[in-house]
Amino acid sequence: HALQCEGERSDPTARATAYHVLARIADGRADRDEALSAYQSALSEREASPRRDEAAIGLTLYALAEQYAARDDLERAVPNYRLALTHLNEPGSRKARLITLLELRELLGRAGRHPQKLEAGQQALDLALATPDIDLSTLGYVVGIHIQALLQIGRSAHAGQALAEWLNQLARRAGEAFDSSDW
Repeated sequence: HALQCEGERSDPTARATAYHVLARIADGRADRDEALSAYQSALSEREASPRRDEAAIGLTLYALAEQYAARDDLERAVPNYRLALTHLNEPGSRKARLITLLELRELLGRAGRHPQKLEAGQQALDLALATPDIDLSTLGYVVGIHIQALLQIGRSAHAGQALAEWLNQLARRAGEAFDSSDW
């Protein structure tokens, strides 16, 4: 097997990393089948590792979902994004969780599953608002796309509520800036 060296002790984490690299190379060549196969192997190795890394499992599931989405296989992409979210719960995984929620939201919209799209968007908004050091442009983007989705389906009261939360966040950040000795 190409990933095993004679006389070397088997390490699932190292093999998972190698499979992940092979998947990225295949993805760069637009070889979706090879990329999917390598990501699935990476996932198997990560799940078998005695040093289970939940964030790495989540990121591998995210990569699988991306491959399925690129093939327009939404029925496989959506569950992989959802499963990735179950592994991206640690505070250090907030950015990856937010990106995954935004990708899931987009994909659900493409699939015409608008109530689920709104739910994923609300989860992304809640996460963004709960992240104290989030970049304002990122927060603004999340708020903006959620307000837009709410307005598109006629939920102007909910859109107004989201806008009020955004303005409160801006006011809080402005107050912190004004109170700063650097101001």
